[in-house]
Amino acid sequence: MVAGGSTTEVLNNKTSIAELFGAMEKNLAIIYFDRNRTVSYVNEVFAEAMGFSDQKQLIVIHHAEFCFEEFSDSPGYDSFWSSLLTGASFQDRILRKNAEGHEVWLEATYMPVHRDGKVQGVVKVATNITERQQKLKEVIDQFHRMSFDLNKRAEEGLDLQQTASNEINAILEVSKENTKTLTGLKKQAESIQGVVKTIKDISFQTNLLSLNAAIEAPRAGEHGRGFEVVAKEVRKLSEQVEQSIGKVRSEVEDITKEIETISDGTLLIQDGVSKSVKEIQLAINGYDEVVHAADQLKKQAESLKQMV
Repeated sequence: MVAGGSTTEVLNNKTSIAELFGAMEKNLAIIYFDRNRTVSYVNEVFAEAMGFSDQKQLIVIHHAEFCFEEFSDSPGYDSFWSSLLTGASFQDRILRKNAEGHEVWLEATYMPVHRDGKVQGVVKVATNITERQQKLKEVIDQFHRMSFDLNKRAEEGLDLQQTASNEINAILEVSKENTKTLTGLKKQAESIQGVVKTIKDISFQTNLLSLNAAIEAPRAGEHGRGFEVVAKEVRKLSEQVEQSIGKVRSEVEDITKEIETISDGTLLIQDGVSKSVKEIQLAINGYDEVVHAADQLKKQAESLKQMV
């Protein structure tokens, strides 16, 4: 500043305003729209960013021609310009269309230009971030695919674990039923052993009675001979019954031992199956957490994609 408040073109006594704007002109994409939204000035950097070989090709082009119809045909487009022409600035990452109709991403700032308190037009200063945006989009797309694959694999694993769990639960139920059956067989075997003991006692008493009868028969003389014959036959029958009872008892004891062995093995299997069911349930819970995490990952990827 000099005396009287006039403006000098010297900045820090080294850099002039012309040099400052020259640097901006060389490195930033700059375009100027009049109140009718048509181009009245554009620099080489902007023309190159939009795929034009000559700056003159952009003069008098309407702003809407740089936009995709999704934006230019929307109510938000007129609101966007109404806000600018009333003096509000705008800064954001924007999507635009180049000369070949391809996407161009710009980090842009729209600044209304005033004269005598009235907006005469809007200047936009931007940098081309298309390459960065595309790389970011590729990363996000890959991120999205990974979350989708993770979710799919986790759901498949969950289905397999659930199927295995159902099958093992079915085996566990059968094992429990077998245990009940073996327990019943064991009780029946014990009952048979009791019956065998009773029959053995009866056989012993019968054998004892036949022996007494054989001793008393000679004392009865001729009348006791027939009785002696009967007593001998009863004694033989009692001995045969006792032998058969011995065999039955031995076989029942063997069966009882086998039942006990099978019961013990079944209980061990049942215990192992129960532990497997618990472990599978833990795995299922783990898969549930993976599915939930993958779903959240997918949602975050979609949200990030929309932001980008």
